Amino acid sequence: EPVELAFDLFPTSNLLDAGHRIRVTLTGADKANATTPEQTPPPRLVVHREPGRASHIVLPIIPAR
Repeated sequence: EPVELAFDLFPTSNLLDAGHRIRVTLTGADKANATTPEQTPPPRLVVHREPGRASHIVLPIIPAR
């Protein structure tokens, strides 16, 4: 069953030119920065693409001056 995940990210910024894209990678853990216990079975991430329930990410946009 799809559920909403909401979490904060460390602030950062980039200036992107029109037409450029952002690549997003989803992982279950960041072992370089946190201790992650092994889980059996491991978590499964599913990205839905069907119309009406497509997964999405909301990114803040600061208009260029």
